[in-house]
Amino acid sequence: MLYIMEDRLIPSIKQYKYLGINVDGRLGDPRKVIPDEQSMELEFAHFQAKKGMKVIHALQPFLTDRFCPIVLKVAMARNLVYSKMLFGTELIGF
Repeated sequence: MLYIMEDRLIPSIKQYKYLGINVDGRLGDPRKVIPDEQSMELEFAHFQAKKGMKVIHALQPFLTDRFCPIVLKVAMARNLVYSKMLFGTELIGF
């Protein structure tokens, strides 16, 4: 698709990265699912889940320490794991 503004051609691109999130033509319309290819939203959800799992594995010694108060463990999970996993989820909705 070509766009022209004030006699200048506006270039069209297939993919770009915005705030660390890859955006392409698969965004938004669930009817645009290409056979044998994941939707962009599902791909992003898997990527965010992997990031959250990395944080959980890094925190595992802390989370399994029986002398650490549970309140502190919950606070660490909320602040570190949730923030990693929920960044950019406005893109895919709930």
